[in-house]
Amino acid sequence: MDKEEFLRRYNEGDRDFSGIELRDVDLSNVRLYEINLYKAKLINVNLNYAHLCNVDLSKADLSGSSLYWTNLNSAKLTNVN
Repeated sequence: MDKEEFLRRYNEGDRDFSGIELRDVDLSNVRLYEINLYKAKLINVNLNYAHLCNVDLSKADLSGSSLYWTNLNSAKLTNVN
């Protein structure tokens, strides 16, 4: 999935992105609330200054991703790589 499709689906109300794969995407400053990213593969994703509140990132793969000043308020981070 590419960035545009991901954000379009989110803006249309979709909140279940479990197992999604995003690579080399710039999501800096994005605001995502109450979204399911369980087992998501977010490889080399720029999440700098993003707001990921009440996000389930359990078992997600964040290899190579940048999380500088990312807000992870109430995020589930169990077994994140």
